[in-house]
Amino acid sequence: MQLNVGELYDLLRLVDLPESWDDKEQFEEFFETRRVLDESITEWKASNDSQLSGQQAIFNELRERLELGAGNEGRQLAQSRVETFAEMIFDHINAYPGYQSQRVS
Repeated sequence: MQLNVGELYDLLRLVDLPESWDDKEQFEEFFETRRVLDESITEWKASNDSQLSGQQAIFNELRERLELGAGNEGRQLAQSRVETFAEMIFDHINAYPGYQSQRVS
């Protein structure tokens, strides 16, 4: 069985979601940002490009892959997406204490 992120959101709304997760567009952007951020970090590590700092290179890549626009505005949008991503992770950890230390065998 496969679900798209929007369908997953609809199912998870039946349970108690942290406030930052209770917005369908933000929920979908979380998973899109996660995927692109992972790809961008992996590509940066493989490129060994020392001309840009890691943060600059990753934000530039994120901006391009998410089609957030050029220049400073696009970079600010990329930074905002990463900040929202981090806030959602933080909210999830706070909503479910001990969750990160649980292991499934």
